Amino acid sequence: MRILKSSVLMLCLVLVACQNKIDFTPVSEPTLPTFQVSNGFPKIVPDWDILDKENQYLTHAHFTQNDGVVVPISVYQIVGTQENKWDIRLVGVNPTKPISNADVLVRAFRRQSLSMLAIQQDECMESISTDASYHSVTVAMKCFRPNDGHFNQLGAFWGTEFAEDIDVDTVRRNLKLNRKIQSVTGSDINLVFQQHLLGKKHPYLQVVQNRVFFENLNLEKLKKLHAQTSSMLEWHLLLKAPSQLSEAELLAIAKQVTANMDVKTRSVVQHDVNLTSPKPPKTIYFIDAPNSSNIMVRVGLRFPQYFHKGRAVSPKDEDWLNQQQSLYACNTLSGILGRGSYGRLFYDLRETRGLTYGAYAYCRNQELLRAMVLWGSASKEHSGAFLEGMLRHISLLKSEAPQQAEVDAIKLYFLGQDLISKDQDDGMGTLQLLESSSHSAKLERLGWLKRATSGSIHALSKQFLSSTPIVVVRGDADVILDDIRQKLPGWKIKEVKGE
Repeated sequence: MRILKSSVLMLCLVLVACQNKIDFTPVSEPTLPTFQVSNGFPKIVPDWDILDKENQYLTHAHFTQNDGVVVPISVYQIVGTQENKWDIRLVGVNPTKPISNADVLVRAFRRQSLSMLAIQQDECMESISTDASYHSVTVAMKCFRPNDGHFNQLGAFWGTEFAEDIDVDTVRRNLKLNRKIQSVTGSDINLVFQQHLLGKKHPYLQVVQNRVFFENLNLEKLKKLHAQTSSMLEWHLLLKAPSQLSEAELLAIAKQVTANMDVKTRSVVQHDVNLTSPKPPKTIYFIDAPNSSNIMVRVGLRFPQYFHKGRAVSPKDEDWLNQQQSLYACNTLSGILGRGSYGRLFYDLRETRGLTYGAYAYCRNQELLRAMVLWGSASKEHSGAFLEGMLRHISLLKSEAPQQAEVDAIKLYFLGQDLISKDQDDGMGTLQLLESSSHSAKLERLGWLKRATSGSIHALSKQFLSSTPIVVVRGDADVILDDIRQKLPGWKIKEVKGE
């Protein structure tokens, strides 16, 4: 009987071992789309004349203390809609220096808006929203009949009474909870990827998820952050109104908005920009996630940026064309690889080989960072093949010129994207505030795309894809690391922590 039990136990162990054994997918040569057009299907020729060559702003005025405003502020009125709603946004920007701990400030603003709503409940107060990017902070209101008091409340977010009614403990707990959720859901890979893509000393690393700061957050630190942030911003007011406003009406609104603002420094100091792109070794940074059922991948390649006297170059600077060519290359090459279900990654890794539900690429372009980013996930049995396939497509893009048919498809794609963004853009974004020449620059880059050929795209690939990419992977080390080592023998693997 004892021998029988032992035999049954051994059989169970063997069965479990067999079930846990994974047959990993082998690598294979990439398959590229052919872009063959069926007979009878009409040939679509891009119509480049439909591009919007006009700026959306109706009125632009700049007011100073001599006009009666508390802080210098630029006011813009944008073409209105049929809704008859007012859309008012107070935006503070700094084009050269990122806003440290912007996530903390926005969390505090949201608590502040709840406190204000408890005192005054109406349509306009309920519509208040706050947002931040690396270089801007926005407080917005959208309603039908705003009055002077409502305009005044927008500026009150930057007033002396900020944070008096905020529960700072709640702000701190929410920030800590958010970071914990990221580690559980796997989005901690984005933090690790950003750290390696930017390099240790990049200022963007202080913008969000600064754990040392928010774990010790108190009212005094929050007020200090608020004061430091307000002192480094240029102020803009974006307005969308049911009818066109005169300059006198714009000034009256600006006075109400700035009435409660308490900004100590009223000029933005220019900061020298000295960004050095990391020169990464051929290393895969691996985040161990025991019992994870899939592999998550992030791949990044930095593209050069150019600055003059603390700001991104303008059309009058000598590096202007280099700046535009770098962004044009980042957008175009990212589009070839990852423009949704039409890119090479999706076509090959999903539709042809079935390794993933999706693999994509995009150009991440910000004031102090430009990079092509590839991302996706796959089941663990596809781990090595999927990662090898993503890296192989970067090499293939550099080594072989694309078909002219693929270049023509890229032209249609970006022209369509521009038309869609034009329809969706309400003119209330911050890009033109940060880059005054952004609209004309986009038209110039689209002009280059119009003239693009297979040879010119290949030249861009060889010029901008020469560096070693940053690679970050998240998965179960015990299960997939050997497969990755086998399929990418030339790469060193370094385990890193996700938090």
